[in-house]
This record gives sequence, structure tokens and C-alpha cells, in this order.
Amino acid sequence: MNNYVPLWELINNPKAGGGLKPGNSGVNSKNSFLRQYVLVDATDCYGAVVAIGEIQPNFEGKTLLVAFEKKGSDGNVVPLIDEGFARLVVPGDKAGGRYVSNVRNIVILSAPPSPLKPKYF
Repeated sequence: MNNYVPLWELINNPKAGGGLKPGNSGVNSKNSFLRQYVLVDATDCYGAVVAIGEIQPNFEGKTLLVAFEKKGSDGNVVPLIDEGFARLVVPGDKAGGRYVSNVRNIVILSAPPSPLKPKYF
């Protein structure tokens, strides 16, 4: 059994909310999911945003993880007792600012259509 699940698999699992749904496409429906993002909230009000295009396999395909366990100082795998039941892990983030401990909610939202009038060039 893994001690994590990739975020892309989690949000597309029918048991976890029914999978990714078409987003608010605005005027153009082509690749409308690129207007969507994942908001990961923590119990301490910390949060992070991840663009769907960043984790969608046909675009950037970055693997973000929702971890349930970690390696302890002795090298053994231990539950995240001190960090809530799960933690968002973003491998490759240089500052680690999107690592979210004590995960409370994982929500998929859509950016609203642009309030600007289209300009044609």
C-alpha cells in the first residue's frame, strides 16, 4: 500500500467527488479545464493553488502528491499525526511554499470569464 496518492488521480477518482468536471469556459470552450484550479486548504487557514494544466498528463503532467505518512528521523514510515491526516507535497517547488500540512479540503474551482472586452488584432 502506498503512503500517498497523486493529486491528479485523487481528483479524478469517482469515489472522491465524481472526477474532474468541465469548467467555466467563458467564451471559448476549447481546453476549458485550463481555466480550472485546485485549492488545497489546511486547518490552520494556510492554503495553496495548483492549476489543472500543471498536473494534467497531456500538459505539464507534474506529479503532486497527497501524502498520508512520512519517513521518521529513524527512517521508518510513520503516520502524519503531527501534520493532520494528509499533506500536499509538491516535488520540485524550490521554496516549498505549496506544501500544505493538515489538509482539510481539496476543491476544484474555475476562474471566472474575463471582465475585459475581447480585442481582435
